Amino acid sequence: MRCRTSRSSRWSNGKLANGDRVVYLRTPLARDKFYLSAYSNAGFMAKTLNPWQAQIASQIVAQSGTQGWRAENLRDWKQAQAVSFNVSQSADELQITGLSTLTQVQSLFQLYHAMNTQAGIDASVMKDSLASLMRQRANRSQSAGDLRQREVTRLRFGQPAYQEPDQAQLCGVTAQMLLTQWQQTVSAPVTYYLMANEPADTFLPLVERYLASLPRATRPAITPHRALAGTRESTVALNIEPHSEVRAWSYTEQPWTPQAAVQVSVARNLANKYLKNSLRDEALGIYRMRLDSELADKAQRIETEISFTASPERGHELWQRAEQVLKQRTAPLMLHCKETPPYECIMGTVPPLLGWMAQLARLVAAGRCCIHGLRHRLSQRADQRMESGVLRHAMHLRQQ
Repeated sequence: MRCRTSRSSRWSNGKLANGDRVVYLRTPLARDKFYLSAYSNAGFMAKTLNPWQAQIASQIVAQSGTQGWRAENLRDWKQAQAVSFNVSQSADELQITGLSTLTQVQSLFQLYHAMNTQAGIDASVMKDSLASLMRQRANRSQSAGDLRQREVTRLRFGQPAYQEPDQAQLCGVTAQMLLTQWQQTVSAPVTYYLMANEPADTFLPLVERYLASLPRATRPAITPHRALAGTRESTVALNIEPHSEVRAWSYTEQPWTPQAAVQVSVARNLANKYLKNSLRDEALGIYRMRLDSELADKAQRIETEISFTASPERGHELWQRAEQVLKQRTAPLMLHCKETPPYECIMGTVPPLLGWMAQLARLVAAGRCCIHGLRHRLSQRADQRMESGVLRHAMHLRQQ
């Protein structure tokens, strides 16, 4: 493995023989544990996969374990070895996370390797999972939640990302179909983020034996499914209770840099504070409110969602008030973040992040910076232009 180590010897990154990348952080926060996170762009919208089959496959394989095992065998083995192992798949990414004590690191690597090369399907797990999916599809077609989601999809994207399976297609699923999807999924190139309180060389033999030996295909392309440009609004009578739910989404094109990501995080926290102060404390109009905003590194844009609940007659009024708050506050806020070193900006707004989860999140961010050739210095001034977001889509749900 070709490896590059930082001056402090706390973190290092390298490239394996099969082309995969490894980023390692030595930190006392890990104590006597070893943490593994593996990321690839083998999301279920990869062009090499069938979207709905890939999702079923990742869920069932994660419960089944290796060939010849049943779900209870995997559960008992993980408990006996004190190993945690989880699989999650989004539209554009596959993430596998593992945790073990330092004395059981080899067991974790062995399980990861086996799940990549010798994964199995527990017939009872597959049967129960497919039966549950068929019941859900039969019950949700006329539910308020399903109607709400379909309207959200139509408003934001125009159409669904993929055609969901019907009952006949679910009945025709076989174990081999799912294993084929899983094998294609785990063949994508991977970046590993490892964390422990030991020198990196301690784990090098395990990395070379269990990770570098995994076969790799080319990086799969992702079928994009992004929100449409323009402004659209929809009002749907779905709520049974006498209240109005307001949800709005926006996106703003923005190149991803570590500095810009920090700035968006700070802007989100302050915007959330301003909105709650205006809508809840001053207008006395909302029951609850949520604001999420992040700079997505794959989409290269700021994606924002705002939602709140109010009385039926005040939904539109409060939404207009929210728009005014964002317009008045966003521009000065972004200017402040642009002119302030990101480290000072975040330290002056929110308390420092603590714990191993925060360290792992920072490691992933730093590793992605290195892999893309970006300098990850929180004290460096941001030189990327940031623009305020423009709210693009809104939906109001009112009482029937």
